Amino acid sequence: MRYRVGSAAQLLQEPHVEGWNRELLGTTGTPAEDYLEGLHRFARHVDRHTEELLRIADSSRESLLERFREREEALGNDVRTSVRAVRSWVGYGKVR
Repeated sequence: MRYRVGSAAQLLQEPHVEGWNRELLGTTGTPAEDYLEGLHRFARHVDRHTEELLRIADSSRESLLERFREREEALGNDVRTSVRAVRSWVGYGKVR
């Protein structure tokens, strides 16, 4: 499923994303908005809907994360929050 979300704020319209974001409030040491932006940034980069990220094999998702990290770091971007956000989202998706 292609990723057609225009902004991180639009992700909050997704019921599962909204629940994940609500659970993040005050628990990560990083503002929940930063995690939301990180998830959006990664999903946009790999052109996969956030729900699809939950269904792909862990090894495939980790390969996507590694390629994303390498590309962004080569451009001088810090992606630590994005990577943590994706892993948090996947962890949340596995328990719901």
